[in-house]
Amino acid sequence: MRSLAVQFDRSKVKNINEYAAVADVGTPGFLKLSHGAREYVCSLAWVKRVQQIFVGRVFGDRAAVFLYETVPVKRGVDRFHWIVWGDVPAAYLVLDDAPDPDSAVDAYLYEVRNWIAAVRGQESLPDVMPIDWAKTREGADQLEQLIEEVFGR
Repeated sequence: MRSLAVQFDRSKVKNINEYAAVADVGTPGFLKLSHGAREYVCSLAWVKRVQQIFVGRVFGDRAAVFLYETVPVKRGVDRFHWIVWGDVPAAYLVLDDAPDPDSAVDAYLYEVRNWIAAVRGQESLPDVMPIDWAKTREGADQLEQLIEEVFGR
């Protein structure tokens, strides 16, 4: 069993309450992102409750990367996860290869691009991150354009 000790760069995230104190988060766009991400996390079967929320990166009112500390329903489940939420397909990512928000974005984009390639190549999808999106060539093209617009890469 792997260690559940979590290593992430705390200087790269802000507790959502601290973030709210220094940023213009009262905008409808950010509120929609933060509330949507929380609803998504609370809907995950392995989450008993949310312990803390950190803001990692915000991409206007289009998407955000949050770091969630949760209380899992059983032992052996990671407590910390990056959550990508917004106009892009939602995802949760473990911190194993993503100790900071930028590497979480990189990991997300890597997984989404793998999904796009699999859909375009009409490959089996069990080996890629599950994405709630039209599994057609047109859908893959639209998703590729969206992630480029939102993340600028």
